[in-house]
Amino acid sequence: MTNCLWQAYENAKRSVTCDVLFLLEFHINNTLVVRSKNSTRNLLFNTVSF
Repeated sequence: MTNCLWQAYENAKRSVTCDVLFLLEFHINNTLVVRSKNSTRNLLFNTVSF
């Protein structure tokens, strides 16, 4: 994982509670989706800007 994507992932972790488990999914449209197993909220990061 590139450094910029890792920073985006770390920022996403800090924005939610510590006990939430994340699933990272990389899509062909260059969008990083961080999905929480305990929530329907998805955090989207446009990897093109990185």
